[in-house]
Amino acid sequence: MIKFLPSYVGSKKQWVDRLTPLFKGQPMIEYFCGSAVISANLASTAILNDIDPFIYRILFRFDQQIVPELFTAEQYYAVRGEPDWWRYAYCLQRMSFSSVFRYSKNGYNVPIKKTKGEPIGPVAIREDYEQALKRWKELNPMVFDMNYSEIPYPQAHNRVAILDPPYEGSQAAYNASGFSYPTYWNYVEGLKHHAKAIVIFDRLANLEKHGVTPLDTRNMRVAGHYDGDTEAIGIYMAGSWLETWDNSAKPKKARQAKKKAEPVKKPESVKKPEPVLTFSTAKKVEPVEKAAEEPKLRKLNFTK
Repeated sequence: MIKFLPSYVGSKKQWVDRLTPLFKGQPMIEYFCGSAVISANLASTAILNDIDPFIYRILFRFDQQIVPELFTAEQYYAVRGEPDWWRYAYCLQRMSFSSVFRYSKNGYNVPIKKTKGEPIGPVAIREDYEQALKRWKELNPMVFDMNYSEIPYPQAHNRVAILDPPYEGSQAAYNASGFSYPTYWNYVEGLKHHAKAIVIFDRLANLEKHGVTPLDTRNMRVAGHYDGDTEAIGIYMAGSWLETWDNSAKPKKARQAKKKAEPVKKPESVKKPEPVLTFSTAKKVEPVEKAAEEPKLRKLNFTK
């Protein structure tokens, strides 16, 4: 499996095999991409968006990652406080405790993974990175750091839309208090009229609450431990939410969500589609000395 980050809390790697028969080779757009593992393995072309500025920077400049033949615990501690720590993210995430991705003004601040009380390492992941880099160049994704709602609906035309928002009611640290769930679900409703298909992830209770038929489930983990909650997937295609996996897509041991969601009332109004805008073809920028000086993509990559 191709991974743009070798480990990442909240990754959807467990769903890749299940989605392969339905969506392998399809154009995709990920609104909350994180490590973008679905597009990395399935997409023919991809628009990747994440509001986190460092996730954006890592994916936008993936060819600037520094990955030596061996990466040691000593190097882990040495580089995580550097201004350009994000260039070592591929290595840092391989050794991070519970696959957590976290940083502060002082740099990357995740404890190192340990075995029997001792830091792990060294790790040899150069070959894995080279495979991921080859795929990144082949995919040539357009990468953005925008609020999902700023992306015009027409950008999802003829694409599989992947939605993995901060889960309402989740214990995860990235569940930002400022996220508007009514606005999000209204956006999802409008997206139905534009995307080729919608793949949506959330807590089982949240999907059921909003009338999404849960197709399958898995236990969720927070900070490396199962928190007793359930993540569910819903797939919207051809005007309705799928109730079963296609025979060719259904895994032998799929855990089907047994409950069916109650329908909810259609929102009173859905935001009208915005005029079609196109992303700029310019993808790369030259390195900058200070990360803080990097221009904001949202000001550069839309043209009428």
